[in-house]
Amino acid sequence: MAAKIPYDRILVATDGSTSATAAIDHTAGIAEAADASVDLVHVVDRRIIVAADDEMREELRDSLRETGETLLAAGREQLGSISLHSHLLSGTPSKEILSFATEHDVDLIVIGRSGKSPREKLMGMGSVSERVVDGAPLPVLVVRAD
Repeated sequence: MAAKIPYDRILVATDGSTSATAAIDHTAGIAEAADASVDLVHVVDRRIIVAADDEMREELRDSLRETGETLLAAGREQLGSISLHSHLLSGTPSKEILSFATEHDVDLIVIGRSGKSPREKLMGMGSVSERVVDGAPLPVLVVRAD
C-alpha cells in the first residue's frame, strides 16, 4: 500500500512566466495524487505602483490588477477540476506568499524559478523563489521551466 502524500493544501504562485506555468503543471499532479486543495496566488508588486508618478499610479494599479486577474483565470483553467481558490494579493511578492502560506496552514509552496540577469546577480539581488525558500517554515518546491 502506497503512503498518502502528506499535503492537504498547496499554494502555487503565478507571475505568468514559463516557470510559473510549469509550477502549475506540477501542482496539478501533486494535488491530484494527494487529493489536496490548491490556492492559486498572484501578487501585484506594490513596489512598482509606489515607484510610479502620481499621474500614472492609479492607471498602473488597475492595469496590474487586470493582468493578475487574467493570469489567475489562465491558472484556474490549467488546473482544471482540482479543488482550488484563487487569490489576487498586493505587496512584496515573497512576503505575501510566505504570509499567506503561514496564515492559511499551507502544507507546500510550489513556485517557478526565474533566472536572474547578470546585473541582478552582480548587485546581490535575490529572486522571489530564493526569498520564499529562505523564509519558508514549510516545504517549497521550486520548478524550472527547462
